Amino acid sequence: MPVRHKSVRKLLTNNGRYAPGHAEYRRVVLLNVIILLFMMVAVIFLVLNLLGSGSPVMIAANASAAFLCALLMAFFHRTDKVEASSYIIVGLIFCQLAVMLLFVGNQGATITWIGVFPAAAFFLLDRKKAILAVSVFLILLAVYLAVGFETFAATPEVFTARSVCNILGAALSLSFLVSYFDLSRRDSMRDALKKNEELEAANRALTESKQQLRLILDSTAEAIFGLDGEGRCTFCNASCLELLGFSSEDELIGQDMHKLIHSRRRDGTPIERYECDIIRTCMDGTASHVDDGFFWRGDTGFDVAYHSYPQYKDGVLVGAVVTFTDNTLKKIHDAQVRYFSSHDALTALLNRSYFETTLRRMDVQHNLPLSVIMGDLNGLKLTNDVFGHAAGDELLIKAAEILKKVCRENDVIARFGGDEFVILLPRTTRDEAQAVIRQMQDLLSREKSNVIRCSMSLGCDTKEHPSESIDVVMKNAENRMYQDKSRNRNKVDADMINAIIMSLYSKLPPEEQHSLNVSEYCRAIGEAMGLSASEIILLRRAGLLHDIGKVVVDSGIAVESDLCGQDDYTGRQHPAVGFRILNLFDSTVSIAEAIYSHHEHWDGSGYPRGLKGPEIPLMARIIAVAGHYDHLRRAIGETADTTQAIIADLQKAAGTRFDPNIVDIMIGILKRQII
Repeated sequence: MPVRHKSVRKLLTNNGRYAPGHAEYRRVVLLNVIILLFMMVAVIFLVLNLLGSGSPVMIAANASAAFLCALLMAFFHRTDKVEASSYIIVGLIFCQLAVMLLFVGNQGATITWIGVFPAAAFFLLDRKKAILAVSVFLILLAVYLAVGFETFAATPEVFTARSVCNILGAALSLSFLVSYFDLSRRDSMRDALKKNEELEAANRALTESKQQLRLILDSTAEAIFGLDGEGRCTFCNASCLELLGFSSEDELIGQDMHKLIHSRRRDGTPIERYECDIIRTCMDGTASHVDDGFFWRGDTGFDVAYHSYPQYKDGVLVGAVVTFTDNTLKKIHDAQVRYFSSHDALTALLNRSYFETTLRRMDVQHNLPLSVIMGDLNGLKLTNDVFGHAAGDELLIKAAEILKKVCRENDVIARFGGDEFVILLPRTTRDEAQAVIRQMQDLLSREKSNVIRCSMSLGCDTKEHPSESIDVVMKNAENRMYQDKSRNRNKVDADMINAIIMSLYSKLPPEEQHSLNVSEYCRAIGEAMGLSASEIILLRRAGLLHDIGKVVVDSGIAVESDLCGQDDYTGRQHPAVGFRILNLFDSTVSIAEAIYSHHEHWDGSGYPRGLKGPEIPLMARIIAVAGHYDHLRRAIGETADTTQAIIADLQKAAGTRFDPNIVDIMIGILKRQII
């Protein structure tokens, strides 16, 4: 019920200090009104008593009441002490009514003012104090009536102007109080409804905000939980529950998180609360970030990275918020990155980059004499080209295992390149390094990958004095390795070829006799053609090795069916494989082309390139006829009749499959054998 008139509003609100929105607005206005009304009533009755020769006591009482009301008004407007002023005005009314009853009785209907006191008391005082004041007043009234009932009842009732004033004044005052109460009640209800609506809206917004916050929290992959000042959990999100192995937030709320997940290190040693970064954040507001933390989940634990942030409310530290992620996979990944940045992925030896760093670190006087061994694995290219890179990888792995088996724990072994290795041997003399090389060569000779026997060209040098350059020592070791490789090249090549041939004969036993036969038939054809001795030597070697490529072909499909002219696709690869093998060695590179082409046909229907006529190398044409003859001879036997059949078959294939001239030479040889 806001006051409209400006001057009245200033008077009733203590110069506007109590605006309508103020919590004490209604009480202040009512207090001012009651003081003013009481002062006005006291003044009116003072005037009436003076004019009507009233009782000196009532004149003094009314004058005192008016004066005290004026003083109270001034005091209240100056100090704004609502509580004290309310007590004073209720006390003044109490005293004034008591004086009126004692000295006036019911003259002029003064008893009607008694109804105003309870209403004023309940409006101005709180409920308990109002009940107390009204109870005291009623007790005194009852005592007065009991003691002076006869006098009170004998008081003549004359309806005078004073009676009218008392009745109207009391009625108007009570009506005002009741009306003000009703208006205040309605205003309070409106305010309460408005505040209730505002509160409901705020609650809805708060609920929506909480739901949205919960949605955001539970949508994050990062685990989050809150702590109070004692380190107890206040909230957590879904990721936190999942990582810590809980199913419900209720299981975590109120728990001592330090004791639950962070009271022990990875090795089980305890972490005291004063050592814990998270507890420190709760206690003194120090934020922390740890990348290599460890949280426990029951009896098991996991690596974590976590942040702890202090939480303040109104400038006071109230706890912390902790975010963390499972760092297990990251640590494994980081360890793998560190490992593979320094190691070769295939052999698990150090890589070149890390070796060069290690070399500088080990190049100190403490490690002298410092020996270096350089090694080059033989046959890796052959293995890769012929048997595939998986076989080449196997060869590298076996070589690396042998190097590790021979070397000491403090020796440094590295894969320096594709097929090159380097070893640092601290506190190792030149003679001791040579002994290590001999041991390596011995163990390597006992191992093989597929059909290739492991071997390695090795060289070493030793730094014996601090003034010597380790780079020069490395270079010397490398040069000696290449010297060893050149010195033993022919032997290594021959060993590899023989190993492949022996593997072929082991897989396909008939191939051994077939190869010998074809070699001899090639010699006979070459001699009949008048080739030189050196050409015949190459021709015989080509006949012996013409099927070397079958070493990679499965034994079930390796035997050609020359009689029916059908060759499995996989079997057709052996000329190309043979070419790759023989092209790797100096001693056989001159016959590689012939081996590659010995399944080409004179009319161009052969494989692998579809060559025809003179495009086909001469040695290949000779091998084709000699090989076909041996297949026929072994298939149908060798008698006079079968020889005629073989001659007929060769004549039939002349000009299509075989060179006609070579066929004629072969038939001539066969006829001379018949005669």
